[in-house]
Amino acid sequence: MANMDQIRRVVNGRALRALALAVFVGLPLFAPVAHAQVCPFDDGNSSLEVEGLILTRYALGVTAAPLVANTGINAVDAPSVEATINCPSCGLNITGNPTMTVADATIISRKLAGFSGAALTDGLDLGNGTRNTVTTVNSFLLAGCGATGGTVTSITAGNGLTGGTITASGTIAADTTFLQRRVTSTCSAGSFITAVAADGTVTCGTPPAGGSGTVTSVATGTGLTGGTITASGTIAADTTFLQRRVTSTCSAGSFITAVAADGTVTCGTPPAGGAGTVTSVATGAGLTGGPISTSGTVGLASTQLLPTTACATSQIAQWNGSAWICRAPPPTLPTSCLDGQLLKLVGGAIACSAAPQTFTVADSVNNVGQHRSIARSFDGLPIISYYDASTFNLKVMRCGNAACSGGNIIRTVDTTGLGRYTAIAVPSNGLPVISYSTSTVVTETAASALKVAACNDLTCTGTVNLAVVDNLAVAVGRYSSMAISQDGFPVISYYDGTNGNLKVAKCVNSTCFGATITTLDGASGADVGRYTSIAVPADGLPVISYHDVTNIDLKVVKCSVTNCSTFSTPVTVDGTGVGNNVGSRTSIAISADGFPIIAYFDDSASALKVAKCINAGCTGATVINSLTPAAQRDLSIVVPADGRPVIAYAADTGALSVIKCGTASCASGNVISNVAGVTFGAAMLVPASDALPVIAYDNFDLNVVKCSNSGCANP
Repeated sequence: MANMDQIRRVVNGRALRALALAVFVGLPLFAPVAHAQVCPFDDGNSSLEVEGLILTRYALGVTAAPLVANTGINAVDAPSVEATINCPSCGLNITGNPTMTVADATIISRKLAGFSGAALTDGLDLGNGTRNTVTTVNSFLLAGCGATGGTVTSITAGNGLTGGTITASGTIAADTTFLQRRVTSTCSAGSFITAVAADGTVTCGTPPAGGSGTVTSVATGTGLTGGTITASGTIAADTTFLQRRVTSTCSAGSFITAVAADGTVTCGTPPAGGAGTVTSVATGAGLTGGPISTSGTVGLASTQLLPTTACATSQIAQWNGSAWICRAPPPTLPTSCLDGQLLKLVGGAIACSAAPQTFTVADSVNNVGQHRSIARSFDGLPIISYYDASTFNLKVMRCGNAACSGGNIIRTVDTTGLGRYTAIAVPSNGLPVISYSTSTVVTETAASALKVAACNDLTCTGTVNLAVVDNLAVAVGRYSSMAISQDGFPVISYYDGTNGNLKVAKCVNSTCFGATITTLDGASGADVGRYTSIAVPADGLPVISYHDVTNIDLKVVKCSVTNCSTFSTPVTVDGTGVGNNVGSRTSIAISADGFPIIAYFDDSASALKVAKCINAGCTGATVINSLTPAAQRDLSIVVPADGRPVIAYAADTGALSVIKCGTASCASGNVISNVAGVTFGAAMLVPASDALPVIAYDNFDLNVVKCSNSGCANP
C-alpha cells in the first residue's frame, strides 16, 4: 500500500486523486454518505492531456511504464495507476461492457473537455453493455456514475430502526419507541386531540366550560364614583375630575370666560381700549425739540447732519461718534486672488498673499527618504515609496491625510531585496505596486535585479507579494519608472547596466508575476537608458524619456503596442553630440493636448529645460524652453487641470524649488518659488481633489510639503 507521497506522484494533483486516495488508503469509494456520488474522473481538477491520455492508453491495452510515459507520472508508479483505473468500485466503465473499452476512455476524455449530451457519445461504438445509448450514458453520468461493485455483508440498524445486525437474512423495521407511527385517527366535532399513542391512535377530549365565578365587590377608581358595590349600585363619571361635554356657546362679540363642571360656559365682552392722554414726549440722542408737554416740533440734531462743506473727491463722510467728518476711504479689496491666496493688510492696503504651506517630517528614523516616489491611492491620499540607506530596506508610507501631517502608516516592505530607484503606482485593483532595484551601491554595473512589491491592501500594511521581474543580466533595474497601462497592469521602464540598454517590462497581472520584457534602445558598445521616465497617454501606448550617455542626448521612444513588444525608432529630442550634455534626470508627463512634455537638465548649459512635444512620438519640431539655472538632483513634472505644468526640483543652492509655468509649454510667465531648505531631490503629486501639489523630498529624512497654491508660492 503506497504512502501519501506516492499517491501525490501517481495522481499528480489531478483527476485520479479521488480514485487513488480511495484505493490506496483502503476506503470504499462508495461508502454511505449524505451526498450524491461524484464521477471519480471529474473532481474539478482533472486534466484532459494527462488523464484522458492514460485512460485511452489503458483501453487500448497499454500497461506498465508505457501507460504513464511523458505524463509527469513516474514509471515506477504505473502499477498503482493501473490498479486505480481497474478497481471494481471506481465507476470508469461508462458503457457497462464486460471490460473498459476505447468508448469508455473517449467518453471520459470528452467529459473532461466539457462535452455533454449527445456530443459525449457521437460516433462511438457503445457495444452491447448495459448502457449502450446516449440516454443511458448521460443518466449514468448525471447520477454520479452509478453505484458500482461491492457486496453487502452486514447491515446494522441505527437510530429509529430495529432488526440488525443482519449478516445473512432478516427484517429491518421502524422502531416505534423512537419513531411516531402514522397518525390517522380523528376527533369528532367539538372535541380535540389530547394525546397520540405510539401506534398512531389518538385520545380525544372536550374543552372546559366557561368560568362560573361570582362577582362579590366592584370598586371605583379615579374618575368614577359609586363604589364600593357589594350587592347593587350605580357607577358614574366624577365631574370633579372629568369635564362634562362643553356644548354651550357665546354670542358674537363676547368670549368664554369660564367652563363649569356640567359643561356650561360663562360669557364676557372684551374691555374697551385705553383712554389715557400723552402728557410729555422726550427726544433722545440724535433728536431735538423735547420734552414736549403740550405741543412742539421734533427735529434731527445738528450733530447728525452731514458736513456743510462737501468732502474732497478722494474722501468720504464718516460719523466719528459725535460729529460727521471727512476722511480717506478704507483700502479697496482686490477683485480676485489666485488659488491658495489669502487677503492680507500690507502697508495700509489689502492685498493677496499666499497661504502658508504644510511641512511634515514624515520619517526621521535612520537615513531615509532617498529614491522616493509618490502616487495617489484610490481614496485620494498620497502613498510614498522610499529607500532606507541605513538598513538598505525598501519602505512605504501611507499618508493619514492629504498633507501627510498625521495618521501616517510606515511599513518596511522588503528587508532582503533592498530598495533603490523606487517607483510606485496604483493599478486598477487599488492595491499599490512598487518597482525597485536590488543593488546596495550606486555603481551602474554592480549586481542588481528589477524587483516588484505588490501590496495586498490599500495601506500596504498586510502581506506583500515580492517578485523578481528581470535578472537576465548582471546589473538591471536601476532608474525604474512605472505607469499603469490601459489594461490596469503596471508597465515599467528601467536601465540594463550590464548591456547599457533601455528596457521595459509590461506586467501580465497586477502583481507582476510574469512580464513581457523588451529592449527598446541599445547597441553593442553604446550606453543608453539612464534616468528613465514613463507615461501612458490616452492612446494607451507608453512613451518613455531617457538619457543617451554615449551621445549625451535627451531621447524619447514611443511604444507601438501596449506591451511595448514593438515600438517606433527612438528619437533624439535635444542634443547635438559631444560637448552638449543634455537629458539627465528626465521626468515625463502628458499635456492637456495629449502629447508628452519633458523636464530635464542641460548639464552643459547648467539649466533646467522643458521640451514640449508636438505629437505623440515627439517627432518633429519640439518646443524647448530653458527655465532656470541647473538643479542638483531629481526633478518631477506634473500637469494639473489648468494645463500649466508644475516642476519640483533641488535648486543649485540645495533648496527645494517649484516652477509654476505660465503657459502649457512653459514659454513665459513662469513663477519660481524656493519652498524649503537643503534637499536632495523631489517627487511630486497633484491630487485631483484640490489640484494643490504634494511634494516628497529628503534631507536625510523623508519630508513632505502640501502646497497651499498651485505653484507652491510662499506667503
